[in-house]
Amino acid sequence: MTGQTHRILIGSFGWQHEGWQGSYYPDDLPPEWRLGYYSNEFPLAVVTDRERALEAELPEEMAECREDLWALVVVSAPEAEQAASLDLLSQLPRAGGVLLQVDPAQADPATWLAQAEARFDGWPLCVDPVSSPSEAWRAALRARRIGWSWNPDSDADGLSIGPLAVIRMGGESTPRQLRDSIEAGLAVSRPERHVALVIEGEPPNMETLRQAKLIEELM
Repeated sequence: MTGQTHRILIGSFGWQHEGWQGSYYPDDLPPEWRLGYYSNEFPLAVVTDRERALEAELPEEMAECREDLWALVVVSAPEAEQAASLDLLSQLPRAGGVLLQVDPAQADPATWLAQAEARFDGWPLCVDPVSSPSEAWRAALRARRIGWSWNPDSDADGLSIGPLAVIRMGGESTPRQLRDSIEAGLAVSRPERHVALVIEGEPPNMETLRQAKLIEELM
């Protein structure tokens, strides 16, 4: 994997948002052209279940996008989905990593992480917990050099660990909140690491996305 060309990769949680049609996307833009349109402005493509379902030819569509586009594939716990995500990763024509969603209360950290690390060997990993990781989880993650996302249910302690750091924020985040999160991301950004800031929402707030991009560029 090559080092990133952006200090922080900024993007939305998926790009297949019907709520953007007619506001961000032109009214007549076909769904299969949305990635190309979106990636002209943002360097991070977060691949969720929705993108996988709507874009059967995602690798081909991504091949037409900017060279520095970075793909973050969101993966939940079921083994079948992990296998499908690994297959997709192997086909994507751009560099990428994996955001592994997990409920720390429902999984043994040593067993779960060993299986995930073996399955996604060679890909940058970040765990996306639905609740704050326990001390056992934190110790297991640190031992394997895997970080955990900073999201509304977690904390920023995992940002400095491993090859991939992910910050998840709501679409109504204020400029001050964006600045604080971007400062935290810049503090752990290195040429050999990937730091991603993801704006969520249904659909994500485009003004917030653009504010984040501008703040990062000015800092």
